[in-house]
Amino acid sequence: TSMERGASAAQSVSGGTGFVYLDEEARFSVLTNNHVLGPLSNEYAWIVFENDAIGRKARIIGRDPLLDVALIEMPRDRPRHVTSAPVDFSVSLEIGDEVYAFGHPFGNREVTFGWVNALASPSGYWFFSSQVPLHPGNSGGPLMRFSRKGKPEVVGINTAISGIGLKSMSIHIRYLGRVLPRLWRERVVSHAMLGVAMEDSNKIPPPLFETILRMPYPPRESGVMVIGAPRGSPAEKAGLRVGDIITKAMFQGFDLPFKNAQGLFDTIFFDLRPSDMLSLSVRRGGQALEKTVILDERTV
Repeated sequence: TSMERGASAAQSVSGGTGFVYLDEEARFSVLTNNHVLGPLSNEYAWIVFENDAIGRKARIIGRDPLLDVALIEMPRDRPRHVTSAPVDFSVSLEIGDEVYAFGHPFGNREVTFGWVNALASPSGYWFFSSQVPLHPGNSGGPLMRFSRKGKPEVVGINTAISGIGLKSMSIHIRYLGRVLPRLWRERVVSHAMLGVAMEDSNKIPPPLFETILRMPYPPRESGVMVIGAPRGSPAEKAGLRVGDIITKAMFQGFDLPFKNAQGLFDTIFFDLRPSDMLSLSVRRGGQALEKTVILDERTV
């Protein structure tokens, strides 16, 4: 990898890019995509900082194959000119925001710019898309914008080109913030899943109730509704059915706070582990039921 001074970006021999992060404990590290580091068996990566020709061997701290992010230990003998990228995990995005991609595609320092055109993606809800041109070698590099005060800030990690029109896919920085503590603790991060499709009942199109859910519209109750429980999934094994409303979730005696389907999904995905046991309170018609689910590992 090679580290760029101004944007704190890094480039690898496989064409990947990354950026320097300074956390609250004053620890420097390098953030990048998991896929630029090669097989999970690799324990080290080579870093070549911008304006410095010496390659440095650095330990890979943690990897998340599903989210496609990784954390690399900062070499102790890093050049003095290396600076951290401005990261705020609470940053929000809006469609139309002007953003800039920093990286080293084809071994050359490059900056491209464009606009955010969607805040979600079928490729994964942690992705957003933009019209910023990306090339092989941009993977793992920072996508940045200037705040209203004119200060640069990282809003995502550039990851892939996808779909018609070659949209650029980037991981939103807030999801990186959710997984970062686990990257420090775990060699390879795995994610849990309930194994059920769920949605806020007020967001489900009316025709879906009759044609697929086979339920009258509007629903009796509002909340997080099960809209699919595939055979063999943890949810189906626990007895959850299409149309159930999930009202409460508990893990090891503690309530898991959630306001909507996305919030429940996020808590399970980022905070729980495969094989954890989750207790759910559900409403089925006029009945109040309790279900115990053993979470499975999410692989896609």
